[in-house]
Amino acid sequence: MPLKLYFAFTILAGVCDTVDFIAQIIRFGRPGDEYSDILLVAACTVFVFADWVYICWAYHYVMQLPDEIRGPIMTGFLGSTEKLKEVAGKGVNTVKTGFKKGFGMHKAKAGENN
Repeated sequence: MPLKLYFAFTILAGVCDTVDFIAQIIRFGRPGDEYSDILLVAACTVFVFADWVYICWAYHYVMQLPDEIRGPIMTGFLGSTEKLKEVAGKGVNTVKTGFKKGFGMHKAKAGENN
């Protein structure tokens, strides 16, 4: 649930930053507001840029992953982690099994090493 809220607030912030940027561009150039307009347009530009950098970073990160986990990771970024937990759980079990077999722990449990 917190990830879904984070994603929703990220989208809301991006929309609000874009609306604010457009409003500042429309208002830009009125006599008497030169210095404050420059600062407001610069601040809005930084906020919109930061929103896009986050989206591009997340997409770039996900595209470098193997195909079998790319989808669950992307849905995890979007706030839905059920599929991600399922895939990660399978991976953890595979690693546990491989680790135990690699160090002969499965034989020790069965009493074969005595």
